[in-house]
Amino acid sequence: MSIENSFDDKSEALITPEKFYGNHERIADICIVTFSHVVHDKVLKTYSCKKVANSGTANG
Repeated sequence: MSIENSFDDKSEALITPEKFYGNHERIADICIVTFSHVVHDKVLKTYSCKKVANSGTANG
């Protein structure tokens, strides 16, 4: 069984960004999360981008 079949869209999420950070105004129409520096660099070169936030991790 795949993970897509393990969840339904009617249950309330256990973990949400709002539960950690509260509700805030919308700052972007699109958010790209990637673990690839190749994808990151390509997006920055191809599209007009503006950094509005930063999220650090334990591994950089």
